[in-house]
Amino acid sequence: MPSIDLPLMVELVFAVLLVATLDCSQPEAPAAGDVPDAPIESGWQPEQDRHAQRILRLEQCRGLTSSPLA
Repeated sequence: MPSIDLPLMVELVFAVLLVATLDCSQPEAPAAGDVPDAPIESGWQPEQDRHAQRILRLEQCRGLTSSPLA
């Protein structure tokens, strides 16, 4: 008779209980006739995005230092 691996069984029961408690509800999609009153603002502003500012500076520097060869 095979022996039961107790730590593995406890881990599997824990995993099943964890998965059973996950919230899988989907947000409701708006109806086809519903039109939003105002656009949704994401809160993103280019002035606050350091990565975007760095890219813009690099593009500006590239534009200033590169000379057209044609």
